[in-house]
Amino acid sequence: MGFCHPTYEKFMLKMEEEVFRKIMFSYDNLKSERLKNCFLTCALWPEDHVILREQLAQCWIGLGLVDVGDIQSPYTKAYSLMSDLTGACLVECAGESNYHVKLHDVIRDMCLWISCGCGKNNGNWFVHAGVGPDENFSIPYSAEYISLMFNKMTKFPSVGDPLKLRVLCLRENMLDETVIGGVLVNCAKLTYLDLRNNKLKGIPESLCRLVELIHLNLSFNEGIQEVPHSFENLIKLKFLYLQGNAIKIIPKEVISRLEALEIIHLELGWVSDCIRSNVYRELATLNHLKVVVISIGLLSAWTSLHDAADLPIRSLRLDRTSAEEKEFHLYDILSLDFA
Repeated sequence: MGFCHPTYEKFMLKMEEEVFRKIMFSYDNLKSERLKNCFLTCALWPEDHVILREQLAQCWIGLGLVDVGDIQSPYTKAYSLMSDLTGACLVECAGESNYHVKLHDVIRDMCLWISCGCGKNNGNWFVHAGVGPDENFSIPYSAEYISLMFNKMTKFPSVGDPLKLRVLCLRENMLDETVIGGVLVNCAKLTYLDLRNNKLKGIPESLCRLVELIHLNLSFNEGIQEVPHSFENLIKLKFLYLQGNAIKIIPKEVISRLEALEIIHLELGWVSDCIRSNVYRELATLNHLKVVVISIGLLSAWTSLHDAADLPIRSLRLDRTSAEEKEFHLYDILSLDFA
């Protein structure tokens, strides 16, 4: 067993205090409260995790920290804010491609310290991300922000007061629709819900009753095949992510009822041409819609994208969906009006 001399311990404590003081100085000198809040949300991801810039931008947009002006401006604003944080040495660029960012462990600890009331332990934030599937922990009664991302959990611990909950981040777990449905029953004030890459085989009815919901990510729950009629109840929903699913059924007049929608990412490779065309027509009726991202089959693109000519399509992914699709000419797509 090693032994630390008291002088060495005092030296290390002094060094930690000095590092902490410098980090706090950088944080206090950030140019706006919005930038400070953007910085704090980086701690929702696990320790040492590299965060994809686009996913961090989606988070900031969903939390209302970046406004959606047009098809490109929210992402330009978000990436500019990330540059401000790297310039302040609070966030690091990660990877050669520069598509990712990360927080140093010490800086992340400070983020959580600030978010929890600077040592007062107010319990508003609870982050237990990337620590594994152990569900033997308790969530503070007053938690408003909860992050349990990247844990591969199959069960969910009880929430102290679900009426206080505003933000729930559960991506990269193994939670099914039964577990999620039970969690959301009393979360009436929830505005931000991230369920990306779980094991949902359907959209729970309790989710469709979250009338305050603004941001919803259900991407890469491959078992989801149907959008229920009750989904139309999400009248305040602005940001909806439904990519990487196997959705085959989207009832008429569900999309058109989501009148607040500003951004939608949608997988349309599994639906019929009739449903796909109807979805395009209903999206075109939404006055606040600024950004559309679509994944679609190659043959389906030519037969249905004419209906999407008036949509603000930011990204279009063409997938080969069958062995029979042997040839596709890109100029067929580029000749459309929206290109």
